[in-house]
Amino acid sequence: MLYFLIFDAAIISKTLYDRKDYKLRQGNIYPTSKGGSIIRDIKLAVEIAREKRLQKRLTFDDLSKLTGKSPMFIAAALNGMQRLNNKDLESVAKALELDDETKEAFAQMPLRKEIPMAADPFKYRLMEMIGVYSDALRERMYELFADETGRGGDAIPSAIDFSIDMKKGVGKHGEPRIIITLNAKYLQYTEF
Repeated sequence: MLYFLIFDAAIISKTLYDRKDYKLRQGNIYPTSKGGSIIRDIKLAVEIAREKRLQKRLTFDDLSKLTGKSPMFIAAALNGMQRLNNKDLESVAKALELDDETKEAFAQMPLRKEIPMAADPFKYRLMEMIGVYSDALRERMYELFADETGRGGDAIPSAIDFSIDMKKGVGKHGEPRIIITLNAKYLQYTEF
């Protein structure tokens, strides 16, 4: 078994190559039975798409107009955390001039296994906001959804039937503000 793994790794390492101007790290490209290759590492596809988008000076709003999807959904998809339908993926890939391997990486099922890095200040602040206000939000949900049965509010927000939006706002002193809206389906626990 060990011999097979070493042999397989040797074959794969010989098939790695530089694709256009992107130097691929060992382990990102694997051969296919048809002689082509696919990107297994979505992180590389995300890097390529980001670089292409910045080179072309395209915003998520621009890509949103091509697809009819929200800019936040497009941003999540191009970060490997959502999956575009085939038509939208084709439109985005064409706009960014993504090669077939990169496009196929975005067509794969997203693996949402990474938690936000606490070292990144933006992600840390979002985690802090939820940490500070989550108990208050839950209690407020109990109040807002209370009903005569006494069970209203015993629920969770859906992360599946969900949308998120971010807008630029202006505060009461004229300062720039970030307005983040989380819109989740109310999922009440069932009685049985």
